[in-house]
Amino acid sequence: MGVVQQTLTIGRLMSLPSTGRYGSLAVVIVSTALVVGILASLMSVLSGYQQAVQNTGTEGVFLVLSEGAFSETGSELVADQALILDSAPGLMERDGNRVMSKELLRVVSLFSKGTGERANVTFRGVMMPAAAFLSDSFQIVEGRMLETGLFEVIVGRRASQEFESLELNGEFVVRGVALRVVGLFEDGGSIAESEIWIDVTAHRSVFMRIPSRMRDFILARVRLSEDEDSEARFLEFLESDDRLTLTAHRETTYYSERLPGFLSIIETIGYPLLALMSVGAIIALLNAFYSALIERKRHYAVLRALGFGALPISASMIVEALSVALVGGLLATAIVYTLLNGRELSVMGAGTGAQTIFDIALTWQVLFTAVGVACAIGILGGLLPAIGAARRSVTRVLQDR
Repeated sequence: MGVVQQTLTIGRLMSLPSTGRYGSLAVVIVSTALVVGILASLMSVLSGYQQAVQNTGTEGVFLVLSEGAFSETGSELVADQALILDSAPGLMERDGNRVMSKELLRVVSLFSKGTGERANVTFRGVMMPAAAFLSDSFQIVEGRMLETGLFEVIVGRRASQEFESLELNGEFVVRGVALRVVGLFEDGGSIAESEIWIDVTAHRSVFMRIPSRMRDFILARVRLSEDEDSEARFLEFLESDDRLTLTAHRETTYYSERLPGFLSIIETIGYPLLALMSVGAIIALLNAFYSALIERKRHYAVLRALGFGALPISASMIVEALSVALVGGLLATAIVYTLLNGRELSVMGAGTGAQTIFDIALTWQVLFTAVGVACAIGILGGLLPAIGAARRSVTRVLQDR
């Protein structure tokens, strides 16, 4: 018989576990499922946030912040600089208007529908219609667009689902000012769908009661034309004018470089912890299959005496270990997919303290990675017992007696 046929034959002969092994195999399956389940959950959360970030960026859109600002809220765009920025070259025009939205940004505290507790929401003052032209995916899905100077807002779809009083025609109060929701918008699943938008002049009026914290603007978002030299002309304009202490950041990379604190913890602590847990799963697998090796030592010795090679014997044990770990891995991914995939998660955004809402996404990449980890646990856990099984001989068994 060939190597493959011998491996399959040995697998069939050894596929009837004794009742004493059920417990150890269950431990292996559970420990592997725990590692793979946590890994798949964490990766799905990161994948969902990364998809939201990818949906946020639009080619040709730049955030103009004050020099040295690490976040939108840490920036300041004073009135003189804002006026100079009006003459910047290379900007796209829509309906006769240059696509530039000078903005203010604060956070407001509203009640969450899920927990009933207060949480922060991004409250952005924008210039319409320019802000709507910054993304090709932006659209009002219910109600209408907000009007200039009025105390009315439009709300991102995700924010409307997450917070009380943000449904269409809902009302809420900020700094003693009653605001009415006149429209709900979508933006291709971007981070903007977690925000509340109001006209920038109305935004300034809402917070006039705290003049010590008033700023003319904090940033500008601009969209460049499709001309080949538009980006070069715009950046040169910012650098050449000494009155402009401003820097431009591509929107496609700005948000991806600022991972929320919760997700940073996943990368810095979660994955190393999972590595330690994986070692525990491998040890459990080693223990189970070393026990099987002791139980089967006479069987393996007889197989060697009957002419079965060392390679098929070791391969059969590795395949068995791989199968047990794979059961745990597939079980875990099935549970994660059923319980988490597609569910909304709200995390505190980087720099603003406001909630960013996105869908947890168990993608094919996450699935293959999780199953790959389960396979690695199976192979590493079964390798040493497999080598031991291949070395069994009738002479050694008789000596052990």
